[in-house]
Amino acid sequence: MNVEVNDWLHTVQMTDPELRRIKLILESDENNVKDIVTNFVVKNDKIYRRVGDQLKWVVPNGARWRICQLNHDESGHFAYDKTLDKIKHDYWFPKMNKFIRKYVSSCLNCAYSKGSTSRVGYLHPIPKGDTPFHTLHMDHLGPFFRSKKGNSYILGVIDGFSKFIFIKPVRNLKSKTTINVLQDVFNTIGIPKIIVSDRGTSFTSANFKKITAGIGAKHVLNAVATPRANGQIERYNRTILESLTATNHGMDERMWDENVGQVQWGLNNTKNKSTGRTPAEVVFGFRTISSNEGPIINSLNETRPKCNQSIKTPRHEVRAEVQESIKRSQDYMKKYSDNTRNPTKFYKIGDLVTIPNHHIPADGKSKKLRPKFRGPFRVTGVLDNDRYEISSIDELSKRKYKSIYPSDQLKRWITFSFQNDSDKDDLVSSDEGQNEN
Repeated sequence: MNVEVNDWLHTVQMTDPELRRIKLILESDENNVKDIVTNFVVKNDKIYRRVGDQLKWVVPNGARWRICQLNHDESGHFAYDKTLDKIKHDYWFPKMNKFIRKYVSSCLNCAYSKGSTSRVGYLHPIPKGDTPFHTLHMDHLGPFFRSKKGNSYILGVIDGFSKFIFIKPVRNLKSKTTINVLQDVFNTIGIPKIIVSDRGTSFTSANFKKITAGIGAKHVLNAVATPRANGQIERYNRTILESLTATNHGMDERMWDENVGQVQWGLNNTKNKSTGRTPAEVVFGFRTISSNEGPIINSLNETRPKCNQSIKTPRHEVRAEVQESIKRSQDYMKKYSDNTRNPTKFYKIGDLVTIPNHHIPADGKSKKLRPKFRGPFRVTGVLDNDRYEISSIDELSKRKYKSIYPSDQLKRWITFSFQNDSDKDDLVSSDEGQNEN
């Protein structure tokens, strides 16, 4: 071994009063201090702890931070378990499990670079009411190639109860455009009790808030980067995109919005898995017929028995069936989802957290090695369904930031709490690691 390292190992132990005392006892003829004689030994002028049939170098107070640094910071920033295992291979000190856990949890690089591999937080289904258009889910899809009519996006509005959907081509994502479409929908179906949307600027503007407040509807804003929270419309987005792609095949791509009505009719007249009926049937109480299919169906109805033409169920019975079907579907999805997730992590107002670093600049550099989290931010509100309002810390940020995140998107900020932990160590009575190999 390098002479300088040998000197350091010896010197750093001898600066610790308790280790000096232990060394004096071991090198004297005193045999009455049984714990010391049994558990410690001096080899090559260095003090070791007996752990099973192995000898571990006793790390004094002043060297514990450095040993952790060597085995964590300078060894790949591995997690607590691997860092602990690495240190325990050669070293020993009292309460080392606790000290190493605190050290790893206080690592600034790990705080910004590592996420959790476990999925936390349970599913919280949104009540759909017992009638159509009680709860509306909204979302934008696009951008598409600018059409001849100037449209670049689709605004989807779906009823959570019947699954009846409105698909409206729009020019932009401006709040005014969104409000105009929504007012057209209201003129058709009336006013909902709940509106669910993401946190896009279309839905968070002062004008949109004014509209929802004016009609007395509760506006539920999804937490950031949580598409499952608005899964009702998110699931339809893929279907809409696939249907438009297929319908527009071979046509001028600037005419994609000409086919939106056809896709909307198809979705509203196709049986929905969770309700067991078509959305149109739940809303209107009967089967609707498209203009393309009308001549064929009307001709068939002239010749076949009326009992085959339309079997009507009273509308209140249909809606009762739908309500029960939705409940069964939600219960199943919640059970399935919750079985794959860990219990929710709870935070309180004032806690410091980091959030996923979704805003990585497109500067041509690799995103693989960029920090995965940013912060810290302060929890300023505790909301329902495991959601939290977080805000920037005035002393740390010139730019104000405020948003809502689900529990599983947050990570608790590191804590520095090493004061006095080591001062209370009892080298002699501690048996931590005594039976480990």
